[in-house]
Amino acid sequence: MLLNKYEDFLKNSVSILEIFSYTISVIIIGISTVYTVFNYVKEYNNLTKAYFDARLILGESISLALSFLLSVEILKLFYVKSYKQLVMIISLVLLKLIISYYLTSEIKSTPKKFKPSIMS
Repeated sequence: MLLNKYEDFLKNSVSILEIFSYTISVIIIGISTVYTVFNYVKEYNNLTKAYFDARLILGESISLALSFLLSVEILKLFYVKSYKQLVMIISLVLLKLIISYYLTSEIKSTPKKFKPSIMS
């Protein structure tokens, strides 16, 4: 009886955190997209710098948003009931980790002279 109450509380808490995390991720990507478009228009006379700025800013924001989503997927592991759910969650976690790794390596490989001022 008591265990069921804690399990329901855990499911509800993770669901609320999932909604919060997805909302934060959408806000992060939305704000960075608007900022990137503004920055691209502002730096239009130097297209190479504008291109690298756009890639870096969007890459950083997508990486941050994926970190929020990854934390929720890890929390979901606490109330998995079947192996099918476990395989699905683990595959999502691995996919998000791979994407984050490649985004981070792409950001680090960008030449220093093209990094925007907010990244320095």
